[in-house]
Amino acid sequence: MRVLYLQRRENGLELYRIVFKYFLLRVKKLSKKIIFYGDSNTYGFDPRGFFGGRYDRGIIWTDRIGNNPEYDVCPCGENGRQIPHTASAFDALDRILKRNAPFDLFSVMLGTNDLFMMYEADGEKICGRMEQLLKFVLSHDTVTDSTKVLLVSPPGINLRENEYEMNFSRISYELGAHYMKLADRLGVYFADAAGWKIDTAYDGVHFSERGHAEFAVCMERLLGDIFAG
Repeated sequence: MRVLYLQRRENGLELYRIVFKYFLLRVKKLSKKIIFYGDSNTYGFDPRGFFGGRYDRGIIWTDRIGNNPEYDVCPCGENGRQIPHTASAFDALDRILKRNAPFDLFSVMLGTNDLFMMYEADGEKICGRMEQLLKFVLSHDTVTDSTKVLLVSPPGINLRENEYEMNFSRISYELGAHYMKLADRLGVYFADAAGWKIDTAYDGVHFSERGHAEFAVCMERLLGDIFAG
């Protein structure tokens, strides 16, 4: 009798595993797959260490959004990433799109590193790079008529030590106006995260832990509006 009981119990557990696996597959199929393509603030860089590091899992804003079963999140952040403008950078983006296809939304938040690295950077030059990126994505084989594209202007940086740094901060807050016009012209979704007032760490550039929580709330609200439309 005990053998029969154990066999029935094992059969019940196996059935439970099959049903649970089917449920997970259904949820994953029904969820919206999103690529978040960005720089260190998408990667989750933590500037507090001497050599830097990464915030623990669950703190980063992409992890927080990924906890919502409505979204299947593909975080594609990289420290120091500029807007692609070289053949190798576009090849890397091509691989990301192909690796994660099919997807429902491609979101890009870049421009801060371009501000620091470009010669005599300004909003117009940075926007020119972003236009080439968006045209590349919109014409890519993985992007269909139903795929949504979101351009996010990064939160402004807060550097106030001298006139040189203050100029960087000024341009970062002006970038959203350039991106908004570009998004309207190309017919993609747009958000200016400079208006979200995201808390940053001591360096005035990277999100604090609280900043990641704040950004996740704002982004999730935006995603709800996009997919509801």
